[in-house]
Amino acid sequence: MEITYRKGTLEDLSGINALIKKAIIEMDTKGIHQWDEKYPTLDDFKEDILSDQLYVGVCNEQLAVVYVLN
Repeated sequence: MEITYRKGTLEDLSGINALIKKAIIEMDTKGIHQWDEKYPTLDDFKEDILSDQLYVGVCNEQLAVVYVLN
């Protein structure tokens, strides 16, 4: 399995949203209540993209990871 990393784009927002929703569910099942419906939001990710701080990893043509370097 190979992951390709690149800067995130506004076109990635729907995939980011889906990935984060899954992450929140997984974190909740493990008792990690760091994220919720208030944070992070799509606006947070949009701001990170527009600030050139958000990166994504793609595996098998699907979004696999999202991270911000700031």
